[in-house]
Amino acid sequence: MALVTVVIPTKNRRELLEKALKSVYQQSYSNFEILVINDHSIDDTEQFLNAEIAKGNRLRMLIPEESKGAAHARNLGISQATGQFIAFLDDDDEWLPTKIEQQLVKFDNPEVGLVYTGAEIVVTDLGFSYYSKPKLRGDVFEDLLIENYIGTTNTVVLRAEIAKSFLFDTNLQAREEYDLWLRVAKEWKIDGVSEPLTRVYSRDSLKRITSDINSYIDGIKYINQKFEQDIQRLPKRLQVKRKSAQLFFLGSQSVKANNITLARRYFLKSTLAKPSIKAFISLCASFGGVKTVLNLRRLK
Repeated sequence: MALVTVVIPTKNRRELLEKALKSVYQQSYSNFEILVINDHSIDDTEQFLNAEIAKGNRLRMLIPEESKGAAHARNLGISQATGQFIAFLDDDDEWLPTKIEQQLVKFDNPEVGLVYTGAEIVVTDLGFSYYSKPKLRGDVFEDLLIENYIGTTNTVVLRAEIAKSFLFDTNLQAREEYDLWLRVAKEWKIDGVSEPLTRVYSRDSLKRITSDINSYIDGIKYINQKFEQDIQRLPKRLQVKRKSAQLFFLGSQSVKANNITLARRYFLKSTLAKPSIKAFISLCASFGGVKTVLNLRRLK
């Protein structure tokens, strides 16, 4: 059985981390190690992890020299991983028991470098959830250039040699996972498991600050420059579709930042760039407020 390294960055969320770890311990696939990158927590995270290590759990705690964010923390975990495969889990999310087992089967194809799963997204402050399912398989680089169909790090397992070679780009404060998926998809095939085997929690989604949006804007600009030649090779209709998708993404992030006026502006720009039912309905729903827009996700 191949060893899987599970990389979990954490900071000041000991109670949530405990639940995340439990979901790893309960995996049907048993050959794994866990690297928890404790990013200078000031709560009782360190004491909790030392107690877990003392129990004989397959867990190591790593503490970065400096607190530089999730991308740096994940890269530290990747550099210390000894498994043939690397999986990522955020400290406030959870896996379903068969996640790793179902993903590893897909790597029987030596051309596959990354496998992702469906996810249940739980909006805790509104009390509902919705599902995302893998839409892309195979040579998906061009499609992925249009939009991040893979989603968050929590759904992904990578071959270790790929993760160690590519790493997360620490110049990015947001969208660093999208950048990594693009670089992997350019050279490797992608596969997916349709079942929602990851539970991603959107906590305090109405309490984020608008400055978060600026980091997403900067991330989009950086990725556009990084992949400029690839973008220019896309047919014009796909370049337009890509621009519309980026604007819609910024509208969605504005909703999460509780800035409905900004969200409406981006949804309108997305609709004007390339008319779509999704953008138009979101624009109309924005007049009902943030909760109305978020509730639309259940209708996907």
